[in-house]
Amino acid sequence: IGSCAFGTCSSLISINVSDNNKYYCDVDGVLFNKDKTELVMYPKAKLSQNYVIPNSVTLVNEDAFGNCDNLTSITIGDNVARMNSLNIGNKLIEYIVTENNTNYSSLDGVLFDKDKTDLIAYPTAKVSSSYIVPSSVIKIKKSVSFNSNLTTINLNNVTGIEAYPFSGGYIRAVSYTHLRAHETRRH
Repeated sequence: IGSCAFGTCSSLISINVSDNNKYYCDVDGVLFNKDKTELVMYPKAKLSQNYVIPNSVTLVNEDAFGNCDNLTSITIGDNVARMNSLNIGNKLIEYIVTENNTNYSSLDGVLFDKDKTDLIAYPTAKVSSSYIVPSSVIKIKKSVSFNSNLTTINLNNVTGIEAYPFSGGYIRAVSYTHLRAHETRRH
C-alpha cells in the first residue's frame, strides 16, 4: 500500500482488514502491518480526539496521520524509532511521549528528540502567544511549523534552523542568543 493510498479519503473513519490477510491488520480501525511494528494509516475522519501509538510500533509511515482533524492529542509509544508523520491536523494541541521511548521526548506538548537538542514538531493548535525554546535545543528541524497563535518566540540557544518555521504565522518578535545568520535557510 502506497504512503498516500488513502490521502484523499477525508471521510474515512475506519479501515478494516480480514484476519486472513498475510500483510496487514487493523486495531480499532487503524491500519498496521501484520506484526504491528508499522503504523500505516490512521483514518482521517476517525472520531477519537486522543490516540496512543501502541508499544509494538517502531515506525510511523509518512502521512499516517496526515490531516486527521479530530485528533487533539497523540501519544508516541515506547518503541517508536521513526515518527515520519507530523502533519497531524489543525486541532492538535499536544504531543505526548511515553517515558520509556529512547528516541523522542515532549515538553509542554512540543515534540523533541530524546535529549531535547532538536525541536521536531510544534502542535498546530497549541494555544499560546509566546514560546521559549528550551535552552538545550540547538536545532529546529524542517518538520516544524509554528502556528498562527504565536506572536513572540525566544530561540534561546538555537544555532540552526533547517527551514523557515514561521511561514504563515503572525510572529512579531524573535529573540535569540546564538543563532548565526548563515545557518538559517529559507525553503
